[in-house]
Amino acid sequence: MSPLKDAPTHDHHPSDYAENDLLDTYSNSGLNDEEVFEPLSAVARRAAEAKMRQRDRMDRGSRRSMRAANRSHAPTFYPSTVR
Repeated sequence: MSPLKDAPTHDHHPSDYAENDLLDTYSNSGLNDEEVFEPLSAVARRAAEAKMRQRDRMDRGSRRSMRAANRSHAPTFYPSTVR
């Protein structure tokens, strides 16, 4: 018996998609089509990708810190008797 035998199929029927011009049109906002850029060498591309990975890791880390800071803490059940 194949493990995929009972897996759901992903048949896409025409009724699965409803055309919507508002949602199907992309914005040009933030695109720079005016400037011509020189092709990157393999070394330059790897360096740029490494910088972006580092930036993304730092961004994810700061989001985790913010979530931890905003996390609710358990209430204090017993008043402190330490003086």
